[in-house]
Amino acid sequence: MSDTADRQNDIMNMLIGLQISLIGVAFRDLFFIFFPLGAVFTLAVYTNELRR
Repeated sequence: MSDTADRQNDIMNMLIGLQISLIGVAFRDLFFIFFPLGAVFTLAVYTNELRR
């Protein structure tokens, strides 16, 4: 894939991670599952982007 397509995929993945975190905030019972999961997912994509 081209570099631009890779960046678009990374941005989409970061948005998905943020949405997972927001689900954790919205439902207090699920907070401790979804919030860290979304944060880790977003951070992993971000650090992958920095390595390029």
